[in-house]
Amino acid sequence: MNDNSKILDKYLDNKTTDEETVFVRKWLTTNDGQECVSRRLDSDIERITETDAKNWAGHAVPYKRMKRRFMDKISRTFSWRVLTRVAAVLIPLLIGGMLFFADRAGVFAKMEYIETVVPNGMQMQVVLQDGTFVNLNAASRLRYPKSFGLFSRRVELKGEGYFSVAQDKSRPFIIHLNRVNVRVTGTKFDVKAYPDEKNIMVMLDEGGVVIEDNRNKQYFLSPGELAEYNRESGNCTIRKAKEKDIVEGWRSYNLSFYRTPLREILKSIERQYNVKFQVADSSLLNVRFTVTSNRIDLEGLLNDLELVSNIKFNLRHSDKGKVFAVTNR
Repeated sequence: MNDNSKILDKYLDNKTTDEETVFVRKWLTTNDGQECVSRRLDSDIERITETDAKNWAGHAVPYKRMKRRFMDKISRTFSWRVLTRVAAVLIPLLIGGMLFFADRAGVFAKMEYIETVVPNGMQMQVVLQDGTFVNLNAASRLRYPKSFGLFSRRVELKGEGYFSVAQDKSRPFIIHLNRVNVRVTGTKFDVKAYPDEKNIMVMLDEGGVVIEDNRNKQYFLSPGELAEYNRESGNCTIRKAKEKDIVEGWRSYNLSFYRTPLREILKSIERQYNVKFQVADSSLLNVRFTVTSNRIDLEGLLNDLELVSNIKFNLRHSDKGKVFAVTNR
């Protein structure tokens, strides 16, 4: 136990001096202070779980109740310090700290965020500080804090990613999408949520996830199920995924489409290969196709698509890169 942890213990026992009280308040606004509080709570949970396991046999360990008890203790200590020991000039700071501590997104301080942006034609892997792995598809953005908060682990995704979430039952992992959240504790799944597409798709491999929308509706997924949520209508359909590659094939550069409008197929190819398509006849965009291709090269993929359709791709040279004209044959 380092000196700061010892001072925190003194603080919780109302045994610190005025100077130590001010020091603790400032220290708890730092990443080191937040991590110490999080470790302290985790340690308490483990110790109490072992000691009182017999009392909870057959029941879930009351993590939330234990957190509230720990929070109340710190909050009461803050209030007592404000009223009896800390100078009046610090009262606004302390009250602000207490209110932010109660915020679900963090503990005692505004979090610092990192944003990873994946350009078209590329993929990227991100390892978060809790050990969670995220494989990001092309044209995706992942925003996450440098250090997760005490109550939960929250990230924001625009695009597509495959998540292997580190287990932590006391801190659920929450992915914020537009109008929708995906909540898990430890599992593997794919999320597709591009801002320019009205449908959000979640494919679960292992564990369990809950999809929560802004209408307070919840949808629970089991392994092997695929959820498709329409942002406009708020409707969500869940079904067994017959072809996992439809959602997950991008990680191995396999593209699979089942009765998919050409508009969506071309969008996916544009992201994966960093190219552009020009379609003179807009009615073609609504024609649906079923095609699967494991071609890594773009020309091979387009040839496969031509074989199952009546369309033709013609390469045109452009200052902006490869541009293909899409026409009827």
